[in-house]
Amino acid sequence: MSLNNFINTLQAIADTPEVKTEPKKYPIEEYVTNAIACMMEGLPNDFYLAYVKYSKSVSESDANVINISYKYILKFGQEERDFDPADDLYPVGCINSIIEYYPSDNPSWNSFIIEFTPQSYEARYS
Repeated sequence: MSLNNFINTLQAIADTPEVKTEPKKYPIEEYVTNAIACMMEGLPNDFYLAYVKYSKSVSESDANVINISYKYILKFGQEERDFDPADDLYPVGCINSIIEYYPSDNPSWNSFIIEFTPQSYEARYS
């Protein structure tokens, strides 16, 4: 390749407009079921109820504070326990996508919860 061809190639690359792609928006159910699938790996095989709660608040210095809690109940009537999903950031990423693509009708919401059993789930703002 000659120097002239090389310079022409660089010029063509520099003149190529940048293509911007938007992140893909999936149905809310897909974000929720993907988050649950990831969390299931950190739970006992036979549990009664589990949830992830994403809470937002503002600190005294006006900084946004996000708190994530993963809880489960092994059997009906027992106390909640903490659990660690296989990847604790993936469910948070799913929730962030839900919040971005499916905003709450209530501007004063302070948490988003995915609550699930081995058979069903519910996702909601509160």
